[in-house]
Amino acid sequence: MGRGRERRGRVSERGRYENHIHPILGGMPINKVTKDDARRLSTDLDEKALGGAVHWTTAIKVWGVATKMFRDACASKVAHFRVLEAFPFEGVPGPDRGQRKDKQWLYPDEALRLLACPDVPLRWRRLYALMACLYLRPEELAVLDCDRRRRCPRLRERAPGVRPPDRRDQADKDEATAEGAHSGRARAAARDDDDGGRRDGPARPLRRLEA
Repeated sequence: MGRGRERRGRVSERGRYENHIHPILGGMPINKVTKDDARRLSTDLDEKALGGAVHWTTAIKVWGVATKMFRDACASKVAHFRVLEAFPFEGVPGPDRGQRKDKQWLYPDEALRLLACPDVPLRWRRLYALMACLYLRPEELAVLDCDRRRRCPRLRERAPGVRPPDRRDQADKDEATAEGAHSGRARAAARDDDDGGRRDGPARPLRRLEA
């Protein structure tokens, strides 16, 4: 798993370089890259993010790949990687960050207020408590119900909106299966009678010798 994740990470970084960094900086020697070139890269990423070509998080990751490359070229532990004296991205602002998505979890004080709110039906509060404590998905909660007598969750027979199997249909299927098995045994018995009551190895050769 670790090797596969590392390989996917290398593929992603290569794609970020080839698609976004190389068109701006790839045609010049690394020791000729200046702060103005770094600003051009940052501006290009901003324009792509504003135009919808990439998500703003992708632009941030591309900027991270570029700065890591030039930081290694300045201060790598490997001697032959150190080819720059100055870091050209120093002081250059990266791409702008967009609006972060709201997370779907509740903080402890929010969960307590929700579970104690009398305006929320009791059944929903129980479901929210299960979701908060057990990290259940909505489709997993859909098949749970609360036993009012025992006051504990239990599985429903089916999920809401799913047609339950007809017991008569199931009984017909079981009967058909039993009849098929019985007829199969009957046919096997008939073949055994034709073979002299035995179907294992010596039966047929003995009959031929007797004939």
